[in-house]
Order: sequence, then C-alpha cells, then structure tokens
Amino acid sequence: MKLVHPVAYALMLSLGATAMVAVPAAAAEKKKNEKDAAPKIVPSPGFAKPAVAVDTAIKAKDYATAETQLAAAEPQAKTDDDRYFVGMFHLQIASAKNDNAGVAKALDLLLVNPKTPADSLPAYYNVRGSIALDQKQEADAVKYLLKARELGYPGTDTTVSLARAYGATGKIDEAIAELDKAITAETAAGRTAPETWYSFVVSNLYAKHDVPRAETWLVRQLKVYPKIATWRTGVNNFRKVNDPTGTKFTKGQKLDMFRLMRTSKALNDSNDYYIYSQSALDSGLPWEAAAVIDEGRASGKIPASDGGIVRVYTAAQAAMKSEVSASTAAGKSKPAVAGDIYLAAGDYAKAAQSYTAAAGQAGVDANAVNLHLGVALANQGRKDEAKAAFAKVTGAPQADLARLWTIWLDSPPLA
Repeated sequence: MKLVHPVAYALMLSLGATAMVAVPAAAAEKKKNEKDAAPKIVPSPGFAKPAVAVDTAIKAKDYATAETQLAAAEPQAKTDDDRYFVGMFHLQIASAKNDNAGVAKALDLLLVNPKTPADSLPAYYNVRGSIALDQKQEADAVKYLLKARELGYPGTDTTVSLARAYGATGKIDEAIAELDKAITAETAAGRTAPETWYSFVVSNLYAKHDVPRAETWLVRQLKVYPKIATWRTGVNNFRKVNDPTGTKFTKGQKLDMFRLMRTSKALNDSNDYYIYSQSALDSGLPWEAAAVIDEGRASGKIPASDGGIVRVYTAAQAAMKSEVSASTAAGKSKPAVAGDIYLAAGDYAKAAQSYTAAAGQAGVDANAVNLHLGVALANQGRKDEAKAAFAKVTGAPQADLARLWTIWLDSPPLA
C-alpha cells in the first residue's frame, strides 16, 4: 500500500530518530532538576558503539551496510532502551526501502516496548493496521485500528480502513457505520466524501436485501453526486439483487423496472434495450417495444448490426399493423388494459385517465394500477400526483420500484 511508506517514515522522523551519537553524552549530562522532562532513552554501554555504527550508516543512506550493522548490533540489545533503538532502526531502514513487511516488523517491536513514547502509539497502531489490511489480515487490522482510535488517532483514514477491514470480513453493518462516520467527518470539514464510499454502502445494502436503507443511502449519494451514472448504478444494484438471473421478475415486473430506467435515462446498452423491448412485446405492447428501439438507435446505444434487436423490431412492427392503432386497441379494452396500451404508446394523459377509471374496480390489481398511474403522471411532470399514486403501492418488488420512482422525482440526476 503506497500510503504506508511516507506515513511510517514521517512518524519515524517525528521522533527525531533519536540521534545515537549524542545519546551517551546526554546520559552523562543529566540535570538534577529534570523532573518534568520526558524520560531519556539511553543505550546500554555494550550496545552504544554498534548502535552508533548503525545510525551512521542510516544517515549516510547506506542501507545495506546499516542492515549488516544492525544484524550484528541486535544480539547486544539487553534493555528496553536498546530494543527501542533496534525497533527504530528497523523502522528507518524499512521505511527508506518502502518495505511494508519490514515496517510491520519494526512496529511490532515498538508497540510492545514500554520505552516507545505514548504520543507516537496512536499513529503507529494506525500504520500497523493499514499494513495488516493491505496484507489481507483483516481481523488483525481491526484490532490495530480500533486501538489507534482508542488512543485518539485523528482524521478519517482509520475510519475508512476499519470500514474496509469490516467489509472484507463480512461485517457489513459495522463497515457501513464506519463509512457513515467518515462521511459525516468529511462533510463537517467542508470536503466531499468519495463517491465510492456511498456506492459501497448502497450495493452492500441491496445485497443484504435491505432495500429501504439502500434507498435512503442512494438518496444521500444522489444529493452529493447527482449524475445519471450514479442513478444507473443504484437501479442496477436493485435489479441485480431482485432479479439476478433475469428470471425472477414476471414479464410485467421486468417491464415496470425498465420503464423506470427509460424515463430516468438509465438504459445503458443494447442488452438493456433488447430485454426491455422483448418484455414489452411479450406483454402484448408492441408500440412500446418499437418506441424504445427507436430511442436506442437514435442515441447510438443500439448498433445497426444487433440481430436480436432487429428481430424484436420486425415483430413489433408486424403486431402494430395487425392492431391498426394503439387507440383502436385501447378502445376495445377494459380501463386497466386500456391504460397499459396508452402508456405503451406514450399517450400518458389518456393512460392516467384510464388507470384512474380502473382504480377500485373488482378484479383489478390495485398495486399495478397505482404504479402505472404514477408512471403516467410522472411522465407528464405531475410530480405530486405521481408521488401520491406511488405511495399507495404495496408489496415487493412493486413497492420498491414505486419508491425508486419517488427518489427519482425528488432527486433527478443532472447529467
């Protein structure tokens, strides 16, 4: 992890790297009234000379010699003070070599040493946790990072690292709680949290089938990142979780989902357009199938060579001719079916009228009628009326789709 080297090296420098040559003299010059001074870290007589040799090589940036000298000096470390210097030497050398494994070993020595300054421990635990996370030792990472937090390590990097560690160990709720803290902290500091933090939460909540919380987080994400791509990802997360193989939704439910994607401009590629148009055709709504394909071709998202699309379009055109017109077909139908035909043909005003007439009639699927009424009203820009219709929809997945429509109405992506 690229972050570790500069952080660890900066930590080492902040300690002043304990100038070895001066230490023996400093020990001899101890003042009598030094009660408030920090405890001295003094090498033992047998360790001082080899330690100076290591220190000299490090200052000369001759790390190969420093490693050789340290290997010879380490067996002579007899006290906690000596072992503290050993840990610091290892940290200096490993940091300079960008050796994360070496930094971890050095920190392991320093974290258990009673001579390590207390004000250095928070940062040391944080770096150690970051390295453990990078080495896929997530359980250890959590332990170190929580200790860093307990000791008062500042900033959001510990929080984000904890989120990553929790996420890797399957503790999604804990990971989400950490990211919530990190986003709150970034916002309070006047910064914008990365979109990946929001995306992690939304996708994992959908994976847990916790749709209400996923939608709440999607709203939060859209307020900060009001983009079509953000919305498309959110809708696709819903789609992947609720219809992972493309066989769980009924053809009507699938069609409803793609209507949301169409209106909100979340259709992405020819595959989306193919599934949508085929669903419309299978539902007896060729007008919608043809219109969607025309839109996809105009946008450049459907290549002319797409044989599947050509077959659906040809079938849709033939079905439309046999029906004469959408209005004729609708005129022969009951209100709910008429509403579906008008909706498919893009006549949203007549669709809304038909669905309103169908509401409350015996044998009518009230959830489907209210969902489709909301769609018709939303496409006319009648936002409040559409939201009222969506609010009446119950039962999954239709109620979930109704909430997504409401989210889109309240937080439409900008581009």
